[in-house]
Amino acid sequence: MPSRRRNGHVKVGSKGALFMVYPARIAPPDTSTIGAKVSIRIHDQEPGKFRDLLGHLVDLTHVRDKNGAIKEFNPEKIVAWKVVSK
Repeated sequence: MPSRRRNGHVKVGSKGALFMVYPARIAPPDTSTIGAKVSIRIHDQEPGKFRDLLGHLVDLTHVRDKNGAIKEFNPEKIVAWKVVSK
């Protein structure tokens, strides 16, 4: 059985083999993206769980949602993101 590592989870292959799956590391948004409306997918603490943030990027670790609430995130946990509009 593979060793468990941080941020990975075990999957069972087609022949019953176990293997580790890790979210791909991508470059987080940079300062040129601040102020843009973004969609960010974050890998949660639980294996296989994700959460999505949608809003305007306030700084490199915060998004303001449509209700004006500021949501904090860890850029190291981003598995996908894109600019929705400027």
